[in-house]
Amino acid sequence: MIIRQTSAPSLLATYSSTNTGGSSNGNNSRSTRPFSGVRQNSTIDINLNGNFVISDRGNERSRMEIFTRNEDFIRKISIRYIDIVAGLAITQQGNIVPVDSVSAVTVFSISESDDLIKWFDCSHYMIEPSDIDIFNNQYFLYHFKEHCLVVFDQDWNIFIDVLNRKV
Repeated sequence: MIIRQTSAPSLLATYSSTNTGGSSNGNNSRSTRPFSGVRQNSTIDINLNGNFVISDRGNERSRMEIFTRNEDFIRKISIRYIDIVAGLAITQQGNIVPVDSVSAVTVFSISESDDLIKWFDCSHYMIEPSDIDIFNNQYFLYHFKEHCLVVFDQDWNIFIDVLNRKV
């Protein structure tokens, strides 16, 4: 058997008071420097152009913005239909996939030009999704409080439901 390590298309990093950033990008490297100006409880991913897509939250709803690697502001992405972004990932096509963990319990697919491409209500599978990642067109949706993982394809068909008490 030959095992080949491949790089995931997305580098997902969450910055909080207990985590200084980064998760494995397939090459076992980690980002340990928080992006300056990013608030705690922020989600950061790198798009296909190598720019940072950052979602953070202040006193109200989440906001989403794109910055260069040099931390220059590029643009704001309108996410008026999302209350709190629990996690985000970038598809191989460059679409941004945030998950709203509060009011709608919904996974969205949006373009960098603010177009809502599609959405999926995942409340049947979990109460409060906490993170999302994408690899080989499979969407890995995590819920750390209930210790479950649900894997969907790009058309939201379920592949795997691990340790989910609700389904």
